[in-house]
Amino acid sequence: MIANRFRTNDFYRVYMPEEVGQVYSQSRIVFNCSIAGDVTMRIFEGTACGAMVLTDSIANGLDELFDIGREIVTYMDDADLLDKIAYYLAHGEEREAIARAGQRRTLAEHTYPHRMARLLEIVTAPNFRQRAPMRTAAPEERWSARRKIYIHLHMLDILLDEAKAQGLDPLQRAWAAFPCLIRRLLL
Repeated sequence: MIANRFRTNDFYRVYMPEEVGQVYSQSRIVFNCSIAGDVTMRIFEGTACGAMVLTDSIANGLDELFDIGREIVTYMDDADLLDKIAYYLAHGEEREAIARAGQRRTLAEHTYPHRMARLLEIVTAPNFRQRAPMRTAAPEERWSARRKIYIHLHMLDILLDEAKAQGLDPLQRAWAAFPCLIRRLLL
């Protein structure tokens, strides 16, 4: 959809981590589509590299991290996405101002040291409540939970290994393990 109307990087190519910064730095707009409504690393990477980030409008705290419209731009649907790409490519000064503001915000608040400091601040706060129930579980309960997880993982591994030994190609192996995977996900 985007590539039909605009010049893009080769998004079918896998870029090595050391190449990603160069691609983002050369980009006028970095497009992002969240995974399950998550704030993805691309938002931080793109802004850190000085590109304007255009991401889907998600209600998961993104507006607490960035000033929407001033530091990054969001879109609502495919038509809005294409309209905003066209608009910001045609309005370079506005796009660059947003990109600079996003970069300033990311470098000031959203680097790995900033994130780690915030995590440590949260987990060392006196009112922090640990939410990992297995920490307070009896040893037998922890062992039982681990055993169930490993049994399920190994069952899938065994099915895949047997399918490979039968000479099945990767797609056939996935198909052979599919019923087990579905059963594990649904039960």
